[in-house]
Amino acid sequence: QKSWRQIESLVRAIAKESEEAIIITGPVFQSEHCVMGESEVVVPGGFWKIAVFREGPHWSVYSFAAGQNDGERPIDQLAVSLKHVEQFAGFQFFSKIEITDESRSTIYHIPKNAHRR
Repeated sequence: QKSWRQIESLVRAIAKESEEAIIITGPVFQSEHCVMGESEVVVPGGFWKIAVFREGPHWSVYSFAAGQNDGERPIDQLAVSLKHVEQFAGFQFFSKIEITDESRSTIYHIPKNAHRR
């Protein structure tokens, strides 16, 4: 998927420049299963990614969610809030890192020039 590949590339570029990076990726399984192939292998309906970067005392949070058919969507359209990922994943991520409720609820977009750092 082109969009997911772009997200991976940008996250990797920022991680190389950050003091610390924590990146978590997981599947989205929905009530209706997606199946592929003749053997009907169950595959996730989509994926999510959370990337947290530290510069000094400050943390930046970027979260994404993409369905199986979102491969050509611009990555800005795949950006979601950390709280959004936490709700459908059923977990609170990064409970030991000081991330405000406002930061958890805000959608942050990776700067377009991030890959040029």
